[in-house]
Amino acid sequence: MSLPAPAQGPATTNERSSSEMLYGIGLSLFFLVILCVSYSINAADRQIFPTLLPAIRKAFGFDLKIAGLLSTIFTLGLAVAGIPTGYILDRTSRKAVILIGMVIYSAFTLATV
Repeated sequence: MSLPAPAQGPATTNERSSSEMLYGIGLSLFFLVILCVSYSINAADRQIFPTLLPAIRKAFGFDLKIAGLLSTIFTLGLAVAGIPTGYILDRTSRKAVILIGMVIYSAFTLATV
């Protein structure tokens, strides 16, 4: 008694060609680079503010106390924004959080003009 030979049908959906895999890896790396660049810009923003503070203080005529308060509010704003972001991350997808963050950031960037 012999076993029947497995049927030779079309490739299953789990099998991917090497070009599809390379495309997926390339696309993943592209988006990783975009996220890294946006994180770097955000980190640079945090590093450049203390450097620019003396020029801001001079341009607007702030005394040392007001400039210190401005720096503290800037840092507290970053910290306070982390609380709702963590809450939203626990309840929605990363993609949704990134899109929401981009919309909020863009809206406030336009509002500063």
